[in-house]
Amino acid sequence: MELCQYPCEGRIRRFTLEAIQIPIVYNRYGDYDPNGLLYVLEQDSQRIQKEALRRFQQTPPQPYEEVRPLVLRANLGDTVKICFRNRLNRRLSIHVQGLTYDVMTSDGTSTGFNPDSTTDDYIEYTWYANTEGVFLFHDMADPRSSEEAANIHGLFGAVIVEPPGARWFDPETGEEMESGLMADIYQPGKPAFREYTVFFHDELEILDKDGKPPVDHRTGLPSSTTAISYRSAMCSTSTTISGGWNRKILFLLSLTLLPSALRNVIHWIFYTGQAAETG
Repeated sequence: MELCQYPCEGRIRRFTLEAIQIPIVYNRYGDYDPNGLLYVLEQDSQRIQKEALRRFQQTPPQPYEEVRPLVLRANLGDTVKICFRNRLNRRLSIHVQGLTYDVMTSDGTSTGFNPDSTTDDYIEYTWYANTEGVFLFHDMADPRSSEEAANIHGLFGAVIVEPPGARWFDPETGEEMESGLMADIYQPGKPAFREYTVFFHDELEILDKDGKPPVDHRTGLPSSTTAISYRSAMCSTSTTISGGWNRKILFLLSLTLLPSALRNVIHWIFYTGQAAETG
């Protein structure tokens, strides 16, 4: 690569996000959260809402593959500008954990004597990607752990800070992508790898296809649901790892059972290795 073509560091990345409320269907048996919340790119909002509602009206309700936690990416040294539009009838925000920002303008909270950086309309946040890694973001306008709050219904996502010069592509289409749980990462002078992001979240407000709380068929007692990226264990989703690919798996853990001061703390590990050869 010629020096004149080498990617510039420290670019400004702008994302326009929106919070939407739809029933989130967690598996093919029709278990769903009637008050599901998620962040989406504004340009995807209408398409996701329309198709998710169409599938929810099937018998039983069916999940939609584009209903998934939002994952953004930036390069080390980038400035991330978040334009957040809130059209819902409640105050919301985006609070990121682990990245640098000005607490007076981009904290996503209403705390103490600091200015209120939550919104019932529109707000802009500025984050500085000065550390590689994966960083959870979520609503902090309503930090309660009850079912009236937002995080328990799915209002969270992540921003992944990639190495300088790295680019990311859709594993299926090969096109450059703006967001996604899974991406092929190419970086100058190093092997490419396939990156997966997995969200674990628990204590969901779930109803079955008949609108009743799920019951454990073995005990007859109410069944608690733990989900992975807006899906329950009963929903089978297969992913093919091509032979010869390096892979990097990022785990994000959000346990609503933890004390509020510790809740939504990001825990992350990544596994890098050679994918097994496929037959």
